[in-house]
Amino acid sequence: MFKGEKGEPGTPGGPAGPEGPQGPEGKQGPEGKQGPEGKQGPEGQEGPEGKQGPKATTEEVATAVGDSMYTRTSIVKKVPAQQEAGATARCDDGDKATGGGVWTSGNPQMYVNGSRPSADLQTWEGSAYDITTNEHTMQAYVICIKQ
Repeated sequence: MFKGEKGEPGTPGGPAGPEGPQGPEGKQGPEGKQGPEGKQGPEGQEGPEGKQGPKATTEEVATAVGDSMYTRTSIVKKVPAQQEAGATARCDDGDKATGGGVWTSGNPQMYVNGSRPSADLQTWEGSAYDITTNEHTMQAYVICIKQ
């Protein structure tokens, strides 16, 4: 067998072939770091006024004091100038008054004339006298124990 001489190399880079099909979607990468906290937004608008609450069915307001005791106050009573007025704070039915007193509107010229429990220990009665020439206010309160 005979061997001929080595020929010249061919022209590099023939024409480009057609574009191949798209490959499959890759796996999702790891979750990125949390970004910095954003700026605080502007203050919101004031909300609408709430609905009118139910009308009170009693002249007294209750405040809890632990599980077995609570206080109640009478309505605020006007004490006309140079006159006396009284008020009564009442425990719930069946409960008993363990103490109480009278608040006045802060004028040193108001005198508490009376502050005592009722005979059945259901209420606290108070009275005050205003020696000034102006009207002031007073209120009775009772400390009740649940029975």
